Amino acid sequence: MIPSLWKSSSWTSVNHRCPASCFFHIIATTTLLLWAVLAAASRHGVQSRMLSFWMGCQWGAWILLGIAAWKVPQCRGRWVALWAIAFRGIGFLASPVLEDDPFRFLWDGRILIEFGNPYLRAPASYFGDLTISPDFQSILDQINHPHLTTVYGPVAELSFGASYWIAPGKLWPWKLILTLSEGLTWVALFRRISPRAFLLLCWCPLAVAETAFNAHPDSLGIALLTFAWTTRFPILAGIFWAASGGTKVFGWILAPIDLLRRGSTAWSACAFMIALLYLPFLLKGGRTEFNGLAAMAHDWEFNSSIYALAGMLFGSSIARAIGAVVFGAVWCHFALGTASLSKQPGKNPLVISPLPGLPVLGTFFLFSSTVNAWYLLWLLPFVSANPNPVAIAALCLAPLSYCTGGNLGIPGLGEYDQPVWVRVVEYGLLAGVGCFSFVSSMKDVRKTGHPNPS
Repeated sequence: MIPSLWKSSSWTSVNHRCPASCFFHIIATTTLLLWAVLAAASRHGVQSRMLSFWMGCQWGAWILLGIAAWKVPQCRGRWVALWAIAFRGIGFLASPVLEDDPFRFLWDGRILIEFGNPYLRAPASYFGDLTISPDFQSILDQINHPHLTTVYGPVAELSFGASYWIAPGKLWPWKLILTLSEGLTWVALFRRISPRAFLLLCWCPLAVAETAFNAHPDSLGIALLTFAWTTRFPILAGIFWAASGGTKVFGWILAPIDLLRRGSTAWSACAFMIALLYLPFLLKGGRTEFNGLAAMAHDWEFNSSIYALAGMLFGSSIARAIGAVVFGAVWCHFALGTASLSKQPGKNPLVISPLPGLPVLGTFFLFSSTVNAWYLLWLLPFVSANPNPVAIAALCLAPLSYCTGGNLGIPGLGEYDQPVWVRVVEYGLLAGVGCFSFVSSMKDVRKTGHPNPS
């Protein structure tokens, strides 16, 4: 059951009362100050307390977001977007927090522009190369897992290359690309969701932290996914779906489900775009991001839930098999259900076509061996279209995944290992929210004879 506050309100009846408007701007200013505190900490290297700053600022921003959604009946979209841009502006000036992935992005951009194919050689193969400039030698030394080739798709790599072309070795062009991508997602959903849902979409603290501060490429793939999902034109849908999957693998999970209802034109456009994106790399060495992804899927385990439990009981191989079977069944169920719908989207361009993003991606993450915080951003467009308490709780609890041996400074615990209590708290609270939501839905069934449509 979703609180009515997320569903009420419309863009046509905006409350212009001065007290509500002033209260909204006070909340926005306070949120901005929180992000400024985190940005200052990132620039001045307060490493011993960085985890506290990181989690405290995000959860403080979540509290303020909840107050804004509760106390301000109508949120003006223009001001919501302007304040959201201001939050990103603060992150634009910050250094990445507790994260070294951006060094890979800077390195991949250089390799793409100068050598043509970043999938051929792992960064470790460049160790000892005296032709590398001091700036890029420093970047190379800070890449995590340098023995693995990159796991980012062609669209992400082309974007890294564009960033390198603008300013080699600098993160600001890449952050600018990501901020523009977020803005495109806002534009695509602005008139299709309620004002409060738009507030969640723009102000989501996890999005600000992982995109504006840590510069993860997910917002680029999410923007392409959103355009693929909301467009009425089959050709554009196929192109955008291919581009989304060509950014990060999560786009490929949902693409076939949507294309099944769109017909052969969309499939053909998608196939053409896939060839356009991947053939240049295949012709220059025959390798893509799937080589790195295969190694990652086989060797890594981080912040998982059901996979971790199954692995403890049956071993990792059986745990992967269980996850594959369950997720495959869920995926087929929703794919067949979506395919049975009309292949022609509604005539109203503001009506979002049905796409089971939350249950499909949610199942994938539950059975995945690796669940980084920024992965959950792929839920955000679907949460905004249909606010769900469990998904919102997952976005809110995601910062707990940063509680690792390296960040906590616990002797004897590996850099990426988590204390037991982290997953107990993270997934225990998530299960609690899920149970509460289920019980509330059952009460609706008893009262009205049907469940809450959310």
